Amino acid sequence: MKSFATVAITTFSFALSGCAWFGPSSYTLITPMASTANAAKTADFALNVLPVGIPPQLDSRNIVVRRGSTQTEVLTSKHWTTPFGDEVRTAISLQLANELHAQDIMGLQTSAWSRVVDVKLQIRRFDSWPGQSVAINAAWSATLTKDGGNNPVLICSETISQPAPGGLSTIVGAQQAAVQTLARKMSAEIQAWITSGRNDCAN
Repeated sequence: MKSFATVAITTFSFALSGCAWFGPSSYTLITPMASTANAAKTADFALNVLPVGIPPQLDSRNIVVRRGSTQTEVLTSKHWTTPFGDEVRTAISLQLANELHAQDIMGLQTSAWSRVVDVKLQIRRFDSWPGQSVAINAAWSATLTKDGGNNPVLICSETISQPAPGGLSTIVGAQQAAVQTLARKMSAEIQAWITSGRNDCAN
């Protein structure tokens, strides 16, 4: 009887530990390329990518999708690895750093750099339609802080649309692609702004 009880307890404990493998699914906006790229940091300025502004209805660890024209659905079994605003900030930061060959020094001392570009992103809309598309509407600014004052500012807005066929299984991939496209557009604008000195956006 003792042997049977031991086997039963061991089996039950193993079953409980195995349940941990079947918990809620965790997703990220950070692509493998963005997280492993190691481009040489040759820019003569540093980046300071500030926390991203997120609409209250999207400020959740759970993935939120659109259902019809008036409804949203919070997917309680599918959540982001970190809070959604942090996911967006990290994905944007990595892409900008790679595209501009610059270091993101957010949270670090800036005194070692004579020029720092502060980047502030505000997400206005981030609509995810399973089986249809992902759409982002955002505004952002870049402020060049440099020795001697005269800090120019660039203010832009972007609208991104990314196809998302295949339902929920592909929606996160489409969200990743949309955020990457946004970051590439931002980096192109910042590079042209710093190089040419113009203070208007291309779009």
